[in-house]
Amino acid sequence: MKLLLLLSSSLVFMTLTHSATPGSDSPCEGRDVSLDQFRWNNRILVIFAGDSTQDTYRDQMDLLKSHNDGVLDRDLVIFSIFDNQCSLLGDETISDASAREIRKKLSPVTSYSIYLIGKDGGVKLKKDQVLEVGELYSVIDSMPMRQREMRDGS
Repeated sequence: MKLLLLLSSSLVFMTLTHSATPGSDSPCEGRDVSLDQFRWNNRILVIFAGDSTQDTYRDQMDLLKSHNDGVLDRDLVIFSIFDNQCSLLGDETISDASAREIRKKLSPVTSYSIYLIGKDGGVKLKKDQVLEVGELYSVIDSMPMRQREMRDGS
């Protein structure tokens, strides 16, 4: 009985962590997206990590989730590009091809990296450690487009 419970728990955990890995026999089938489709509408955070259980990734996501109103107010969309599981746009799985294209475009060199991309499509900030929300907001709020948004109330 304990073995059955342990096996059931393991299967649930594997399912919850998007167990298919890029390049494996089970490709990640999800939405085809590109960074360019968000240009002029959204700022983008791209987080590169081994998987969603990596401590640095979890710490970053906890910070962002605890400041969700500010994230939404600044028109941020969040990509999570993983080495060892399916990549995400928010909570939605994206295709392997989309993840590869984003990785190719930004070329991260460490096991954890975070990029802020402005509405104009340019990289505004790159960090290889957890990005504090205050620093993120400071960079965004100093951008001319954001200054205009705050002034116009949009």
